[in-house]
Amino acid sequence: MTFAKITGLIAIATIAGLTGSVNAADKQQVSDTRTPVGRGELIYAAHCATCHDDSKHMLNDNGPAMFGIVKRRVGTLREYNYSAVLQAARDRHDRWTEKRLDAFLANPEAMYPGTSMPMNFEDADQRASIIAYLKTLKD
Repeated sequence: MTFAKITGLIAIATIAGLTGSVNAADKQQVSDTRTPVGRGELIYAAHCATCHDDSKHMLNDNGPAMFGIVKRRVGTLREYNYSAVLQAARDRHDRWTEKRLDAFLANPEAMYPGTSMPMNFEDADQRASIIAYLKTLKD
């Protein structure tokens, strides 16, 4: 996701309140915000994109890239230095299932104590929307 697209999505998310409608011109930039995927894309841009890349280029910055995360084994991107707790999850062969992603997004520290993920999403609809968006990030 380009910086311009992220900036545009954040502006749209702010204007639309993450759940409202956007005008026709804005719909060219983002998915339909009336769908879980569209809402997830907005939430991702506003809260996740600062640390997590969602492009096929798999840029690992403050957090590991999210492209292809659904069903990927935890802690397996070679280019990213995972916390010890996520390395242990990798060694147990944990996978990022929808259920695991939901639990992690709800309370990362409870699921993997010692993780450096600073965000949590208490709202189940927000988590479902983020996961719906993450599921689209695949070939």
